[in-house]
Amino acid sequence: MNYTIKLVLILLLVPLPITCFSKKAIIVGASSGMGREVAKRLSKEGYSLGLVARRVPLLESLQQEIKGPSYIKRIDVTAPNAREAAKGAY
Repeated sequence: MNYTIKLVLILLLVPLPITCFSKKAIIVGASSGMGREVAKRLSKEGYSLGLVARRVPLLESLQQEIKGPSYIKRIDVTAPNAREAAKGAY
């Protein structure tokens, strides 16, 4: 198991400290897997979310599930212009 996966798992298990004034996050790959679970966790912590992925129907179902403030943006991160497209995600 690499260190990134361990860190994400720890973040899912440990309460997140409130250390910033603006609780906003953009989650790339939010339609499934760890991205989806991180989105659920951050939503419970009161974050407003920008949900980014290719599969919009899965993002829409996540948006209904979390009930908090969130915005959806369809982006394929393998595309050359993905960075520019992501700027409008939030």
